[in-house]
Amino acid sequence: MGFLKRRQGLFAAGAVGLGVIALSVVLILAAASSQVPSLPEVSNSELEATGIVLSNPVQIKPAITQGDAERIAVATSHSPSEATALHAMLANVSTPKTRFVCTCWVVSLKAPLVPALGMKGKGAQNLTPRYYLAFINADTGQFMFSQEASTQTTVAGS
Repeated sequence: MGFLKRRQGLFAAGAVGLGVIALSVVLILAAASSQVPSLPEVSNSELEATGIVLSNPVQIKPAITQGDAERIAVATSHSPSEATALHAMLANVSTPKTRFVCTCWVVSLKAPLVPALGMKGKGAQNLTPRYYLAFINADTGQFMFSQEASTQTTVAGS
């Protein structure tokens, strides 16, 4: 009888051990999948300050491929002949103020800024591009919107 009790005890301990391991794996996978997607050119907190919130995509296999999204982003930029796709990621994009929600390819582009109108010469503002993002609907390939930012420096007098 002692042998049987000891064997049941070992089985119970093994089952608890396997349960702990399974729970650990689930928690690690959940933590890894909860990582919010981001691009090297701009932080998510900076995008959130503009009203754009990125989160993990709901769908994993979009109808539009990353390569197609990059081509669409370049083609719809304000300077298609000079634009280049740098990075792309799939994300759930929302803008809480306008209630916009979409699974989009967020494509970072290297492209010239939209020309600014203003003064020339002393006191003029030079713009240095910081980031330029295009948001492409992952289901339809439709260009949704773009977001860009630059830094300004004042031209010294001559």
